[in-house]
Amino acid sequence: MTLLQRVHRIDRSNNQSNVISQALLFNLVRKGHTYFFEFIEVGVLLR
Repeated sequence: MTLLQRVHRIDRSNNQSNVISQALLFNLVRKGHTYFFEFIEVGVLLR
């Protein structure tokens, strides 16, 4: 079970908080991916 599915299951009763938590989670994941790839690029450039 993914984190998104877990959040979805927790918040299913409250639809508004479900939408908000998914948006926040998506933002976190997107930012995390950006930082992750920048980190890899820097590591490759430094090597």
